[in-house]
Amino acid sequence: HVAELDDNVNTVFLQEKTAPVIGSASCIFKYRAYLSASAPEIVISQRTHGNVVSLLACLSLTDPPPIAITEHGHHVAAGIKGKATLKLSEMTYDRADRIICVSNSIADDVRSAVGVSEEIINVIPNPFDIDAIRSRARDPLAHTWLNDESEDVVLSAGRLEPVKNFELLID
Repeated sequence: HVAELDDNVNTVFLQEKTAPVIGSASCIFKYRAYLSASAPEIVISQRTHGNVVSLLACLSLTDPPPIAITEHGHHVAAGIKGKATLKLSEMTYDRADRIICVSNSIADDVRSAVGVSEEIINVIPNPFDIDAIRSRARDPLAHTWLNDESEDVVLSAGRLEPVKNFELLID
């Protein structure tokens, strides 16, 4: 979250609100102008639509900075917008200097979805403090029904998106 960033981190918002139909692609020209004026040493982007927008903005520059795109899952919206995003990712992802995926299975998904070279993909798992997780797992539970051994409890956390497949968990 932006509020948690160090004060030394320069944050630039390129659009006031998402434009209907084209979404974040509405900021490509402002993004390109910002990149041209600021000449960053590297651009790092995330999520499929953000990656496509970043690649289009960078690749339209005369002297583009290196760009690393990150994937936590190659997700595209449904419908025409989703198909356009997928097609644009197929056309642009191989121009990234690096594609960073958070797991081998996501790297495989990206490779098969967009046909990029193995050489530009790196897998860097999300960092987890396993010792802290194990320690907190021993903490007492705050809610009484979680301590009631006569109750079966299933707990899951995640965004309510089809890719998370909560329907299967509920079934």
